[in-house]
Amino acid sequence: MIRLIVAVASVLFSGTNAIAQTESTSEQNIAAMSLASSTAAKAKARASYEAFLRLATPDDPRRPGALRRLADMELERAEELLVDGARDEDAHELYEQAIALYRDLIKGYPDHKGNDAVYYQLARALEAVGDMDAARTTLANLVSQQPKSTYAEESEFRRGETLFSQGNYKDAATAYAAVIERVANGSKGAFLEQSWYKHGWSLFKLSDYPESQSAFLHLLRHRLLKKGEYQRNSMDELAPGGQEMLLDALRAMSLSFAYAEGVTDLNTLLDRDTAPGFEHLLFTDLGELYRKEERYQDAAEAYRAFVARLPNARHAPHMQLAVIDTYHEAGFFDQEMAAKEEFAAEYRLNRGGEDYWSLHSPEESEDIVVALKLHLTELTQYYHAGAQELKDNPESGARNDAYVKAEQWYRAWLSSFPAVAETPETHFLLAELLFDQGEFAKAVVDYEYTAYEYEPHPRSSEAAYAALLAYGKHEASIDDPESRWSWERQSIDSALKFAAAFNDHSEATRVQTDATERLYERGDLADALAAAEDLLAWQPAAPLEEQRIALLVAGNTHFDQNDYGKAENAFAQTLELQVEGAADAATRNDVVELLAASVYRQGETEQTNGNFEKAAGHFLRLASVAPVSTLVPTAEYEAASVLMDLKNYGRAAQVLQAFRSNFPGHELQRDVTRNLSVSYLESGDNENAAGELMRLAKDSQNDTETRLAANYQAIDIYREEKNPGSLLDSYVYLIDAQPLPIDENIAAREEIAGIYQEMGSESQYLAWVKSIIDVDTQAGASATPRSRTAAARATLMFAKQAWQPFAEVRLQEPLQQTLKLKKQRMETLLDQLSRASSYNIAEVTTAVTYQVAAAYAEMADSLMTSERPDGLNADELEQYEFLLEEQAFPFEEQAIEVHETNVNRLDEGLYDAWMRQSFAALAQLMPGRYQKVEKGVSVAELNN
Repeated sequence: MIRLIVAVASVLFSGTNAIAQTESTSEQNIAAMSLASSTAAKAKARASYEAFLRLATPDDPRRPGALRRLADMELERAEELLVDGARDEDAHELYEQAIALYRDLIKGYPDHKGNDAVYYQLARALEAVGDMDAARTTLANLVSQQPKSTYAEESEFRRGETLFSQGNYKDAATAYAAVIERVANGSKGAFLEQSWYKHGWSLFKLSDYPESQSAFLHLLRHRLLKKGEYQRNSMDELAPGGQEMLLDALRAMSLSFAYAEGVTDLNTLLDRDTAPGFEHLLFTDLGELYRKEERYQDAAEAYRAFVARLPNARHAPHMQLAVIDTYHEAGFFDQEMAAKEEFAAEYRLNRGGEDYWSLHSPEESEDIVVALKLHLTELTQYYHAGAQELKDNPESGARNDAYVKAEQWYRAWLSSFPAVAETPETHFLLAELLFDQGEFAKAVVDYEYTAYEYEPHPRSSEAAYAALLAYGKHEASIDDPESRWSWERQSIDSALKFAAAFNDHSEATRVQTDATERLYERGDLADALAAAEDLLAWQPAAPLEEQRIALLVAGNTHFDQNDYGKAENAFAQTLELQVEGAADAATRNDVVELLAASVYRQGETEQTNGNFEKAAGHFLRLASVAPVSTLVPTAEYEAASVLMDLKNYGRAAQVLQAFRSNFPGHELQRDVTRNLSVSYLESGDNENAAGELMRLAKDSQNDTETRLAANYQAIDIYREEKNPGSLLDSYVYLIDAQPLPIDENIAAREEIAGIYQEMGSESQYLAWVKSIIDVDTQAGASATPRSRTAAARATLMFAKQAWQPFAEVRLQEPLQQTLKLKKQRMETLLDQLSRASSYNIAEVTTAVTYQVAAAYAEMADSLMTSERPDGLNADELEQYEFLLEEQAFPFEEQAIEVHETNVNRLDEGLYDAWMRQSFAALAQLMPGRYQKVEKGVSVAELNN
């Protein structure tokens, strides 16, 4: 029994705190060896002290010191015996000897300096022999008599320990509190931690939980903080005994919380005091206590309380993970999933702003990162699966909620882990989710990111192609034309990107082809051409039908960009492709026309630039490049026009003649005729030129002005070429077919009459002269001065025709008969002249006047020169001649009178050849009066 008591005393009076008692076994062995080596010396010293005390007087000043040293040595010997395994009785005897010596010292020398140490050692010895009350009283005396003693702190602690072991928790708490107060007032604090620990337990035993918690918290703060801060390994660095004490303190605190308001009390404690950096120990221990008691909801709330209090603390995510584990352990699936959502929402990476990760690096929290990835994956899979299960019920609110949450957690996953091995696959699943939900525009963004923003991965091409499908789906829902236009361009760009990035994909060439067509249809010509050229350069080559489309786009684009040579090449290559089922007759015809148009436009371009030789070459070769094109006639015609510009009229005429033969019903035929006429004229082939002009004149499709101009020009040519037959035909057609004004009609008839006259065709001549009179007569009030003058002249001409029959009648016997005939013919002549005169045309009137006068003179002259009857004697002949003179004189007088009428027109300002002839006639008839006048008159005088 004594051995057990001594062992307890050894612990209580070791002079070190509880933590120091856990020093290593090697250190204890070294101390034991040192003790053994000095045993002999100690025995010798003890004998010396005993001898001194037997001889020393009570008042010897050395006696108190000797008593203390000898008592200490006896106490030490007792402890050594126990350590060496000696009998309890032997050690007890030594303890009793030491007790006696200490009491003698105190009694004999109560004021001796150092008695505080004596009280301390005495209490140790008393405890060793089991006299706990005496030991406690001794310690109390030490404290009361020498409160500033270096042993006062330990004495208070030992007193508290004794009281605690006796179950006197109230007084024990007071004793421990005294130790704590002493340390606060400057004591060395060797027993501070033990005092806090036992003070807390004392208060716990007394059910004073708030104060108990404070005491334990002080212990934890004192033990775990270094320079005021908690280090991550502070607990781990403690010796096992120290760890056990703190863990026991935590258990006591957790029990105290559990016995009362739980988390509420814990928060209340931390509100009034602090546990800087190690709050997690308190909440964790409380949670673990609840879990052991299967109070799972309370445990989860304990962990959550820490997160709520310190969401960005280093241990906060561990606490949230503990919530998840708690619900999992309890089998509460819904609560477990909710806890995972809380964890993922609070601790996902790259949230931005001030959050947990702004204070802690992922490298230092690798376990949290691993857990985050795990739980985010679980959440995405769970909600994605839930949405798919409800896929057949699109109106379901639960389905929509599942989609929303699935997307939320996918994005949190991607934000947290943007560049790990699983990222592309996860991003693809997000895009798939959006596509299934009908969020096609959003799906496009995530499909494209999955396809192009990561290093190549198994889903790259699938994601890129799926993006194209999503583009199409969304486009169908866009009503605004401008928005649809913009979206389509994005879709095309994505298609081109797909084809370029995944050119070995089975759909690559088809996608490229579709993008090429759409670019052209939008008018994005440069991009359309680039896309088409890429498709044509594909290796291995794209299918023929897709090549055909690319060539068509390239050709049309070159055409639209005015690069007609390249367009021609593209269309020619298109026709060379043998595409079954695609290049049917209609399609080929279209391509042929495009090919022909490309050649034609090259000609036009060269023509515009003044390169007429090249232009003609392009126009002429079109027939060989695209012989069935509808543009061939136009090109042939333009070729002739260009040749005419080059003044190569002979070649132009050949081309135009070929055109006339090859395209008889073409609408350009009349233009061909016109150009042929010009070409013939310019090349000196006037006859053919006139013939083409008459074609124009006879073409009823031409306007009147054109027809008349062509007819007149042909007439001019025929006249110049002295081709009377063709000239007559031209004039006759002019009169018969053209709507001529009366004056032009008259003029044409005059020309025809003249031609017939020159040809010696008297009957035709007279007939056409007669027609002049008829036209004027038929015109009536519409007759013009020109028509009347022509008609007057024509009438005068016919009157002149009557002169010859009149003049050729010679008066001879029988005179009466011939005279009668001559008079008849004179009357006919005068009648004709009268008609001509009736038109009142001055030049005709003077002519008529002269002719009338001449007729009278002729009649007079004919009488005077008539044949004389045979058988007349001289008298009879004289008488006969006298009678003739009487007959002739009136005619001569009338001739003079009529001639004078003519010459008197001088007064009217007239003077012409007929008047001059009248003057000449009067000079003959009346020489005395008119011969001088006629000779001296001048035109100027006559005009005056």
